[in-house]
Amino acid sequence: ERFFALTKRDCLADVLDGLHRRGVRRVLVEAGPVLTSAVLREGLADEIVAYVAPVLIGGRMSTIGDLGIPTIDAALRFEFTAVEHLGDDLVLTLRIAGAPPTSQKES
Repeated sequence: ERFFALTKRDCLADVLDGLHRRGVRRVLVEAGPVLTSAVLREGLADEIVAYVAPVLIGGRMSTIGDLGIPTIDAALRFEFTAVEHLGDDLVLTLRIAGAPPTSQKES
């Protein structure tokens, strides 16, 4: 496994293209609302794994920022591929509707 950090000047699509040329087929993006929104807005994700805890915090915390979606008809649609319990939490695995199936065994 390899880890690296991006700077604000890095183009996400270029970074992912470079990784693909090196044989990388799965990338975990663990991020806050700014990077998560950018990945979704640019159409660079085909799967999302979301952890949902039975806890409310309140306030201005946000999981995702503005995606630039003007209407409900233009909203991103997802298909559940797995729902699991992890302790008290739920782990939701969602594939973006229309995205090709992913395989963990790809190399």
